[in-house]
Amino acid sequence: MRLQIFIWAVFVSATLFVTGCSKLIHKSPAEVVTSTYVACNAGKYSEAEAYFSSSGKALINGPLGALAGGMQGLCDQQTQKGALQPVEILKVDVRGEGARVYYRRHYKDGSTKEDHDDLIKENGEWKENH
Repeated sequence: MRLQIFIWAVFVSATLFVTGCSKLIHKSPAEVVTSTYVACNAGKYSEAEAYFSSSGKALINGPLGALAGGMQGLCDQQTQKGALQPVEILKVDVRGEGARVYYRRHYKDGSTKEDHDDLIKENGEWKENH
């Protein structure tokens, strides 16, 4: 009986640990958008690209994306070449494995731009899906 209680307690503890840690590993849709822009703004193009879905990466690295400068061109255009201030999350809509994040970008010159990004869940993680 004691062995069964011990095994049950270990199982419950392990389940709680894994569930709690998964929040630390997987980012929310809003965190993905913010992290993407932070990486772009810092010129960390490879890091920014890691936040994109496989179809998003294919588009960015494909013929049309290459004409726009690939990931570097996208990042530099969206951040005004590193002039981005904090991204303000306005609203997040999640429906199943899809999400839309509405936000406002603030720039060093005082200007702002409102926009939204669509995300999908890919292999259990939220990814930008352009």
